Amino acid sequence: MGLQVLAISVQCLLLRCYEMLLAILPHTGGRTQALDEVISYCK
Repeated sequence: MGLQVLAISVQCLLLRCYEMLLAILPHTGGRTQALDEVISYCK
């Protein structure tokens, strides 16, 4: 279970970086609702 929690933490960290990239880059509308849900869950 510890490894699963660690994996989720790493995924959230990557998603935060991805979100920052989206904020910097011009919006292309490529972000999906599912990704938004995961990002909001990780905040």
